[in-house]
Amino acid sequence: MTNVFNQPLRYILEIEKHISIPIEKRKTFKGKTMAFVFLTKFCEVECAHCFFRSRKRKEVENKKEYELSEEGIEKLITFLNQSHNGYLAILGGGEPFNRFDYILKILEKVRTDRIVLVTSGVWATNYKQAKTMIDTMAEVIRKRRNKAQVILRVSVDKWHRSKISADTICNIIEIMKPYQEGQDIELQLHGMDGDTTLEETLKQYGDFKIENRRKLASDNDKILKVGYQRYDCIFENGMKMEIGLAQKFFSNLKVNLKKQQENLKDILKIFEDDIEMNCFGNPSLVKNKENGDGLDFLISYNGNVSTWCNEQTYDLNNIYKHSYDEVIHRTFHNVISYSFIDKGYQYRENIFKEVNPLAVLRSKAINIRDYSCASLMEERNTVLYYAIRVIQDYIKENILEIEDLKGLSEELQKVIKSPKWKVIELYYKASYTILDEYIGKEEVTKEEWKDLFNLIELGHYNIAENNVKDAICYFNTNYHENIKGIEECKENSIEQYERLLNRVSYMRQDVKEA
Repeated sequence: MTNVFNQPLRYILEIEKHISIPIEKRKTFKGKTMAFVFLTKFCEVECAHCFFRSRKRKEVENKKEYELSEEGIEKLITFLNQSHNGYLAILGGGEPFNRFDYILKILEKVRTDRIVLVTSGVWATNYKQAKTMIDTMAEVIRKRRNKAQVILRVSVDKWHRSKISADTICNIIEIMKPYQEGQDIELQLHGMDGDTTLEETLKQYGDFKIENRRKLASDNDKILKVGYQRYDCIFENGMKMEIGLAQKFFSNLKVNLKKQQENLKDILKIFEDDIEMNCFGNPSLVKNKENGDGLDFLISYNGNVSTWCNEQTYDLNNIYKHSYDEVIHRTFHNVISYSFIDKGYQYRENIFKEVNPLAVLRSKAINIRDYSCASLMEERNTVLYYAIRVIQDYIKENILEIEDLKGLSEELQKVIKSPKWKVIELYYKASYTILDEYIGKEEVTKEEWKDLFNLIELGHYNIAENNVKDAICYFNTNYHENIKGIEECKENSIEQYERLLNRVSYMRQDVKEA
């Protein structure tokens, strides 16, 4: 039997082309959608804890990969307006208010019920400037054809406060006071559980009391967007605002999986609780109070778009290239991405664990839900295994028929028709490793090779010693280096972190070059 796992991408693309759930057997999701949008990766604050490691705009030459263009913002607005959106969050990335012009366009043109603008508040250092910006937003909101509830949500914690003074936050509170009782724009503050910085900042503005503490509560009653904790803050002057608290994630693309970390269980629990409690077991869906589940989208500053935790990195969707209808077609036509929407996170994890539990551990241990799917699906042989098992399950459930396999190559049909133990056996017999994604490809840089060696050293992939030696030999020959072992490739720079981030959030080459 031909071992399809030696050429996984070939067979993944074959499945993508020929296998899809018949339209009449697909689930439908009639609820309004939710979308989280990163407008830009640039930020003046440069918080050390930020997993984006955002930098100032002037420090980066190629801006197309790091910020939506004028064309991109128009395509974003069109995408959102076609998506039956009920909840839109504009957030980091970088600091969205760096593109205040984009925010005004979104406030004016996007048809939705709720817009949440998440910011560090760095733009409010100058009181007069901040007042002009808030008043301008309120005026645009007032003129909207379709009324929307707009929330200005300011992040206040010890990391942001190391760069942004309490006076700056107090400026925003004072400017927003007249609006809190109106219907144009509402202020919310957002902190971290266990961090006292938020309450210390509130005290600087004035005396207050806390009421109505609630755990795992939604920030609205139409689309369930669950937060870790919420409460109401009431100042002596009568001003009232909602406060939200989040758990701190230990985001780290270079987490050491070889070293037994005391807090690894805690790190994994934070991720798992977020999936189960905040996402109800399926990050790609959002629960509506009426009309059932809707789709939940993540849209990046480089145009990448997918339902949450569901990007297919071998063939990314991008708003510069794909319309809303095309994204929906590609998502639902693809049995890999459809199965995640259909069956949820735990189903996918259980199948991946059958052959590659390390991929599951890695995807959760980096503690970044935004890129957990990209991390999980790095090894194409594991993605192929998942696709085969999904097809097998859908055949058992009579969602697919054996006849539906006829467009596939004979060797792939044989594997799909094999018992699970045989598929697992083939998987382990295959010679493919993550190294095959790099060997023989001219576009892979020397630095990217060293990054891969660094991750192998940290235990992110199961690679046999002889394969590592062969890869070092290939690297030395092709890049004119003379390293003796992968331990020589350690690096801890912002440039490396950006490369690692690009590994899990890269822009389609055809879009980048357009």
